Amino acid sequence: MQLKNISKWIVIAGTILIWTVKFIIRPFVHIPHSLKPFVGFAPNLIGSFLLPFGACWFFQRFF
Repeated sequence: MQLKNISKWIVIAGTILIWTVKFIIRPFVHIPHSLKPFVGFAPNLIGSFLLPFGACWFFQRFF
């Protein structure tokens, strides 16, 4: 599989994971008080992990 396709699928899966944490897990799942900070910054951590893959996908697509 090409790097462009791998990057695309990682970005798509990561975006779905971020939406799942923000819109399903946080509001509807009871999270113990000790784990709330981890769930709080999880979307930011995942997003920062996805930035290089998104850039790779973008630049290989348009340039």
